[in-house]
Amino acid sequence: MKKQTLFIIAVLAAFAISLIPSIKRTILWSSNYYDLVILATMGENSVSYNPYAKDFFWIRSGHALWILKNCDYPYESCPKKSASGVGCNEPKISWAGRSLGSLDAESEKRVYELLSHIIKRGEPLNALTPLGFTAFHEAVLYKQKKYVELLITAGADPLVKATNDGPTSGKNVFEFADWLAGEKPDKYTEIAAIVKRLETENVLSHLRGKTRQ
Repeated sequence: MKKQTLFIIAVLAAFAISLIPSIKRTILWSSNYYDLVILATMGENSVSYNPYAKDFFWIRSGHALWILKNCDYPYESCPKKSASGVGCNEPKISWAGRSLGSLDAESEKRVYELLSHIIKRGEPLNALTPLGFTAFHEAVLYKQKKYVELLITAGADPLVKATNDGPTSGKNVFEFADWLAGEKPDKYTEIAAIVKRLETENVLSHLRGKTRQ
């Protein structure tokens, strides 16, 4: 009986030890905002249910979103480099919004939930990415009409100029949209028209008293 008990304990211990890599991976990826966003936007079919697979995590997309919406630590801690390779100089709203247009419907819904939460937290809306674009520039670049409308409603400033190296450097969102429509009219005419409407409707006069940094 004693030998049988020891055998069972040994088997359970070996099993527990075998799970350490997936546990460490989950802790690492859930320790900061940037990696949690990736977990929150993963489709259910894109992650493994095998605890020994390299893409297995002990938390699922819904859990990651809950952490991002209910805990402060992801926003307060910032590793020099996250597990996904992103640094702290990436604006939080840009990192979340950048995935729009490439996800399934449920994942996009989670992104918009997260974007709304980021805005409510008062995170900067007009910060420039390492590539020199604001979230507003990127919303136009990726042709995300709903995202554009969300940013306008939240008070993002379309007059902030891009600081990237290239032909779009120094262009605000209106100028950027015009440039994209001129370069690729088949892809950007519709989103440029939406941005143009914002300009011609004199939305700026309203935004000047509402925009955030």
